Amino acid sequence: MSRRDKRKLQDVKPAALPLEDRARADSDTREANGESPAWRFIGAYLTLILVGFMVFRHPATMVGGNEMSPDRAMFTSVNAVTLTGFQQTLAIDEYRWPGKIAAFLLTIGGTIVTLIAAGKAVARIAKTGCHDRGIIIGAAVLEGLAILVGAILLPGRGRTIFESIFQAVSAIGHSGLVIGAVPSATDWRTHIVLLPLAMLGGLGLPVLLCIAAAIRRRAGLHPYARFTLIAWAASYVVGLIALTFLSGGSDWQEKVGAASAQAINSRTVGLPLPIGDARPVHWILIVLMAVGGVSGAAAGGIKLTTVTRIWSGVRAALRGDAPGRVFAIALVWLGGYALLVFATLLALLATNPDQPADRLIFLVVSAVSNVGLSHNPVAIVGPGMFVLCGAMFLGRALPLAVLWWTVHVVRDEQELPVG
Repeated sequence: MSRRDKRKLQDVKPAALPLEDRARADSDTREANGESPAWRFIGAYLTLILVGFMVFRHPATMVGGNEMSPDRAMFTSVNAVTLTGFQQTLAIDEYRWPGKIAAFLLTIGGTIVTLIAAGKAVARIAKTGCHDRGIIIGAAVLEGLAILVGAILLPGRGRTIFESIFQAVSAIGHSGLVIGAVPSATDWRTHIVLLPLAMLGGLGLPVLLCIAAAIRRRAGLHPYARFTLIAWAASYVVGLIALTFLSGGSDWQEKVGAASAQAINSRTVGLPLPIGDARPVHWILIVLMAVGGVSGAAAGGIKLTTVTRIWSGVRAALRGDAPGRVFAIALVWLGGYALLVFATLLALLATNPDQPADRLIFLVVSAVSNVGLSHNPVAIVGPGMFVLCGAMFLGRALPLAVLWWTVHVVRDEQELPVG
């Protein structure tokens, strides 16, 4: 945006604009002056975490004798708000009702903040034409859809309506937190209910709104939405093939079903589906967790869009063309992700030297990518638990900061989001 455009934007009289346009003009003015909304959203995460910490520390949330220590209460709150969803030695099923409801509401709160914060940034970077109001409404509609689908299709096999709704809300928010028995990797409820909900949350509101607009107007898809769908489908196929052929067993129907579920689940959904014992599969899962989903969604990780932007920037540099500032931002985010994984791994090795290194690597990538998959329920206590809290929070907050950094770099031109 040029200086003249900034002055024009600042000279607009709010009274002469409709309410929605006035709010958008005020927002654009603040962004033009360098004020990043990312810090307000990060503040919302911190507020939710603090509220969750106080709730989980209260004796009413736990059965007598199982009250949470400060490190456990902090871990439980961060685990829910960042949508990581690690399983713990004390399952949510064993909480009292105030604790169960707190975990449920924190998951919903974390999902809504993530979808709105990332969705607004991506809509600006990719120039999808989605308004802030539509993204906010879309986040509420997605949560309502998850609650409705969960209440109708998931109950059964010992699951109550509340447990079913909890699982559906966790699926659409890419959180591994669950209450009650989770359908198996080959159960129809996993493939017809939970994973499709995870796909909706993993595509992000800008893409979903573009699809809705294309259907309503009977027009072609926005280029960013088309790219996202193709990239997501291609990565799913690659993950499916790799997991199918590297997993053990001779029952191909079961292998393909489990691989299909895990090819989506490992992309930061993190529902507690079995990861198997084959080490090659574990390393494939580490790669899938690290890459994650796409920008602007509930997913974590480096993001497919970031990897694609780095690839296109390298090709441009090899041709002698300027790769652009967004390419540099993508490299910074990739380096930041790798540094965070390395620092977290070193800290956990220092605080938990008895843990196998390969399992710690799996746990660290899962935490930084906000996945929530692990070999066993997380039993780390003390300093190691605070290390995981920091990894989960930074894994959620840093990509958001990178996205809004990209918004300030990209003004008039359309770009691929990173972060």
